[in-house]
Amino acid sequence: MDAVADSLALLRQAAVIAMQIDDTLRGTELNVDRWRALEVIQSSPGCSMADVIDALCITPTTATR
Repeated sequence: MDAVADSLALLRQAAVIAMQIDDTLRGTELNVDRWRALEVIQSSPGCSMADVIDALCITPTTATR
């Protein structure tokens, strides 16, 4: 049960951080997902779409949006 509780706590923390980033990005055309994608691309120039998908743990459909 500790593993489940720890996992839920991490998910809650991630949600709080995502909301804080959304607040920071308000007024721009970015959201958390776009910001994360740009960060991957900036830190790995020339990366492929597959690299972005792997780094963000998202589906190809989500990546192309």
